[in-house]
Amino acid sequence: MWNGCDPCHLLQPEDDGDYLFSICYVMQSHVRYAVGGSELQVDILSRSLAERGLDVSYINGDYGQPDLETIEGVRIYRAKTRWREGNPVMLPLRFLISKYHLFRLMRRIDADIYHQRCGGTLTFYTALFKRTRNKKMVFTSASMEDCRRRNPMYLWALKNSDAVITLTEDMRHEMKRNLGIDSVVIPSGHPVPPEVKHNRNRTVIWIGKHDNIKRPWLFVELAKRLSDTDLKFILIGSIVNGGIYENISGYCKCRSYPGDQLLGHTVGCYHKSHIGCSRRKGFQGNCSGDM
Repeated sequence: MWNGCDPCHLLQPEDDGDYLFSICYVMQSHVRYAVGGSELQVDILSRSLAERGLDVSYINGDYGQPDLETIEGVRIYRAKTRWREGNPVMLPLRFLISKYHLFRLMRRIDADIYHQRCGGTLTFYTALFKRTRNKKMVFTSASMEDCRRRNPMYLWALKNSDAVITLTEDMRHEMKRNLGIDSVVIPSGHPVPPEVKHNRNRTVIWIGKHDNIKRPWLFVELAKRLSDTDLKFILIGSIVNGGIYENISGYCKCRSYPGDQLLGHTVGCYHKSHIGCSRRKGFQGNCSGDM
């Protein structure tokens, strides 16, 4: 069962319900190389659409992987994103070459819809390509920060998108109030088992990428303060090293998984999430909950 909604129906041609459009996701990273909520969502969506017979592509950053990989029917292309490395004198030239390669890659893919998630420079370049090639573009916000950016290029990109998606009603209101952009609310989704057996133990679980924007130290601090109770605290995420995760075994278990394995280990937990720690993410973005 899929707990969530596919945003691509927003641009489905009304006069041909049987038409299988092609879609390309434009992202900084793929869940195999850098895990995060946006990467997980796009990975789930892309594989789900490929299973339905759609032509699905995915533009990923440069992590030293092959130029083209195919994973469960999704073609994953490597963009030339390492333009900041090397001789500083050649930086402007490498920047221009990287953008030329990105545009050439999007033109080669030639999708009907380009879906860009998480605001940034990629939002602008995707919108620019869309305008020059007469394509369709969907933008999905990843956090409250995406609903408050005042960068002129970013705002131009949103105004030129064919559909703008926010994850929560709060995000929709912020997007309209701060940027004047109308959006459609589509919560994040995840696959859940048909029947979930609830754990009778009093366990509190936190799931998310372990970076500062998520503020995982608040969960660790909560576990520390409640260490004299019968509650069990489990912190689940991608691989972490050092910092707040050292010497916490006495009151909090930390489980780390590579990005492409994270969802498989947490699929039975996401739908029971209730509490978020992030200041920027929407309620759907990053949560913890009672098991």
